Amino acid sequence: MPTAEAVQARILAANREDAVGQPPPVRHIVDLVTIALALVSIIFAYVQKLDSRDLKSRTELLVSGATTRYLGEFPNSIPGITEIVQDTCDGIDIMTDVPGYGQYSSPGEFYKYLSSILDEAHSSVETNFNTHHCDGKELASRPDSRAPQIRLLLYSPELRRQYLYRQFPKESFVAMLKDPRNNSERQKFLEFFRKNPNLLDPKMTPESFLEKVQGGTGYDSFAELLLENHRNHEKQLRQAGVQIRYATQPFIIRLWVQDHEEAAFSFDHSEETEIAFRTRDTKLLDDFTRTFSEQWGQATDYTEYWKNHAFN
Repeated sequence: MPTAEAVQARILAANREDAVGQPPPVRHIVDLVTIALALVSIIFAYVQKLDSRDLKSRTELLVSGATTRYLGEFPNSIPGITEIVQDTCDGIDIMTDVPGYGQYSSPGEFYKYLSSILDEAHSSVETNFNTHHCDGKELASRPDSRAPQIRLLLYSPELRRQYLYRQFPKESFVAMLKDPRNNSERQKFLEFFRKNPNLLDPKMTPESFLEKVQGGTGYDSFAELLLENHRNHEKQLRQAGVQIRYATQPFIIRLWVQDHEEAAFSFDHSEETEIAFRTRDTKLLDDFTRTFSEQWGQATDYTEYWKNHAFN
């Protein structure tokens, strides 16, 4: 997988190549410089773990009007990612840690995102062609009734569990839910279980479960219910024909690469606010496609994995 430094070097090298020979139009130079500055700023800020608000303000200024632009902070970035999925012609590659991306932070937007993937899985290239999702895109063959290829690369269930407990550390998570000044966290908790009432025992309400977690005795049940919901969504996607593989090592970048024409990407948000971008830059798309292909080739196929593990 290309490192952040390697992506930066390729962008700068491309700019040097454009400088050889006849000077390109001024607008072209401005676009290239804007993209280079934006991406160098993004990567540098990520590596140095700068404050995410500062990163947001600087990036919005640099990438406005460029082929790579700011999409939003997580989970506000989900609608933009959903748009990219919805505009798929014959294939999209997704590389993210969990199948339920954003399911807890923004259940409403997550279900729109999930539906967009399922809609594509139940569609056809011919339908997408007739609805103009293929306009300006190269097709390997004539549009027909085959479904678009959807490949989903996820963390393995073991790795997923590790990262969930890291994302919701027991002491700090329980403290946030108990803090009277942190009503937003309690409302997020309640909204998730109101949107997913099937996860709770029929005798338990979201409010009573919140009290249990606040008391410390319900934390492990909470974590297991989140994992169960991820597994439910994964089964939905698998049944719809989405190809799934598991990565056994974490990756720092999340990708949604549509038809090699457009992509959304974001970096791991374990310590910083996750910020997403969308791009049509061909060099970045080449890098992202290569990154996904390398990770996909090293990952474990869904069927092979579950041959050695009991299904839930």
